[in-house]
Amino acid sequence: MTEVFTVGNTDGDIELIVHDNKIIDILENYVSFESFYTIPPTLRISQLFSIVPKLKKLIEHEPPLRKDEPVYVNKIGYTPERGIAKLIQYLEAENHGASQTMLKMAEKGVIAFKYLTHLFVVDTFAVSYINGAPLGLLIENAGIVQGAYQTFFEITGKFINSNGKDFRYTTKTWTITSFDDVVPISSLSVQPLDEGSELFELLEERGKRFEKYAIGNSYLSYSDNMFFVGWGAVFFKAQGRVMIDAASFAQMNPNYSMGDARIDMNRQTQKTKLTNVPTHHYAICSPTLFGFSFTVKKWGEIFVQHLSPIQFDGNAFHRLVLDPERKKLILNLVNAENHKATKNLDLISGKGSGMIFLLHGSPGVGKTLTGESIAEYLHKPLYSVSSGELGTDVLSLEKKLSEILEVASLWQAVILIDEADIFLEARSEHDIQRNALVGIFLRLLEYHQGILFLTTNRVQSFDLAFKSRITLSLKYSELDPTARIKIWRTFLDRSEGVDGWNFDLQELSEVRLNGREIKNVVRLAKVMGEFPDDPIQLANILKVLKMMSDFDQEIETEKKAAQAQYRRRSNRMLSYLMFVLALMSIFF
Repeated sequence: MTEVFTVGNTDGDIELIVHDNKIIDILENYVSFESFYTIPPTLRISQLFSIVPKLKKLIEHEPPLRKDEPVYVNKIGYTPERGIAKLIQYLEAENHGASQTMLKMAEKGVIAFKYLTHLFVVDTFAVSYINGAPLGLLIENAGIVQGAYQTFFEITGKFINSNGKDFRYTTKTWTITSFDDVVPISSLSVQPLDEGSELFELLEERGKRFEKYAIGNSYLSYSDNMFFVGWGAVFFKAQGRVMIDAASFAQMNPNYSMGDARIDMNRQTQKTKLTNVPTHHYAICSPTLFGFSFTVKKWGEIFVQHLSPIQFDGNAFHRLVLDPERKKLILNLVNAENHKATKNLDLISGKGSGMIFLLHGSPGVGKTLTGESIAEYLHKPLYSVSSGELGTDVLSLEKKLSEILEVASLWQAVILIDEADIFLEARSEHDIQRNALVGIFLRLLEYHQGILFLTTNRVQSFDLAFKSRITLSLKYSELDPTARIKIWRTFLDRSEGVDGWNFDLQELSEVRLNGREIKNVVRLAKVMGEFPDDPIQLANILKVLKMMSDFDQEIETEKKAAQAQYRRRSNRMLSYLMFVLALMSIFF
């Protein structure tokens, strides 16, 4: 009679010689080893401990074996399932002693290499760290692998990722190179994860947030760094507002791998798609989502743990210092666009149906703040960009502006193009490059269907072709004392609270400052206090104004000195030319 397997020993590891190829066929569904193909097939039990739970499910309807009941391959009534049952019985007996040893080690926080098979069990949770964030995973397979040059322990786990449309399980493999003696479990690249631990609870809470924000696009507040993987992960500051949008990320970054998840997603079948994260798998959701930072205007990966809903400032537009009739007109227009209350009168569908505002005036009079406060009022993203960021060559402008208009339309974002002077200047016969820039700018804006603000400091050379594209043009005058009082009060209230300051603003309003300068004065005066929470003192504000005045006088003095030096040089040059002309008149 031939038993299902016989026991041997190789390099201190128990080895099983299997006498039923059908058992090998079954095991190949769960693990794959080179020794499967030897004659006869052999298995090291260290490679099998982790799949015992799966094998048990396979034979759950088989009648149980009696203790030490023999099973023979060539006996009538034998089935491969009975052979698997015998294999499980043997593995559990061997595993008991080893597990006890492993538990004693784990109590002290250490582990030996050969006991990793007992530390990492299939269908249990583990954790690894990727770019500094914990990644929960569910172990699918784990075992010792004998490579060509070294032995290592291989762990394959799955976690949940999203392509912005649905959720998918993604697999990833980690390896632990063999080591002597014992090492701290905390030093391993993958560590067991206890379902009752604080970390597990943290991962579950993060997973719920992941599920909430992963599908479609979500406009959120963010309080940490982002990263972008090229040759390595490059981190950059991105505190502020972000848009989570995996689909647009993939479109705008076609060469970005999006990690191992993207590869697996492309190979998955329809059956593996999930509309929701299973409640018992929140802990294995990805620690990051793909998105865009409006602060630094970069795409990257965003840590889910640091995302939160935006607290919009409902009074931002109310505090804007602007003529009430103009404010009412702007609100009526953006509300009409927001609710599409006006019909598109263009003969060509999609052409010219957006709202374009031209705001012109001196720096610091509220042009940029108008666009920002409208976005805040509408609870929409603000995509703010300067002309320098768009570039001054034709190809760069067309590429960057097209991308901005595309994602802004998708996100229903308000666009603010600051200092757009170069794109608004009248075209001439002598500057082909600038003519091309203006032409591209006109063409792209023609088809934009959202809300767009253009700011400029001058309109003397305004290209007339823009006139028909502009929905509303507003001139921002220099601030008068009344307007400056309102601005002083706004920034002081924001810094100190309505009752946090008590001094007369009349004297301050007489100082000719714009809104941006007033904000800087308040900020500097605040930090001049002895302690961070000290209220702003009028004396400190006056000190800041004195420093600004001294600086302005110094610049004016330098300017006058430079002008005087230029005049002296010009006079010397003129005298020299007159001398040369006099000599020429004598000799010629």
